[in-house]
Amino acid sequence: MTLLHYIMGRKIKIANKKRLSMMFRNGAKAAVEGRTRSLAAEFAPRIRVNAIAPSLTDTPLAKVLLSSEEKRKASAERHPAKRIGKPQEIAQVAVHLLSEASDCMTGQIIHVDGGMSALRTFR
Repeated sequence: MTLLHYIMGRKIKIANKKRLSMMFRNGAKAAVEGRTRSLAAEFAPRIRVNAIAPSLTDTPLAKVLLSSEEKRKASAERHPAKRIGKPQEIAQVAVHLLSEASDCMTGQIIHVDGGMSALRTFR
């Protein structure tokens, strides 16, 4: 079934639900990044605002995506680092952002994603 959507006065035809889901996910990610930069500018220098943007991480939330060795291997192969992220790696970035070592950082999006954000995808 084809979905019709009106965005900014234009009719857009979306052929499959996966594309629609990706559109909303990407829109939400862009909103979080934009809000991070906006708040950083608004609250500087008193408050620093940064965001961590992880890729697939081995947590209970990703249990279904990593439920077999085959799925784990396929997911790892998608990343330039050829592995799945660990929660400890995200935590280490958070600790750094909370420390005095990052006093000059604000409005930054820290990609802890095994290199995924460096890839260009053409479709």
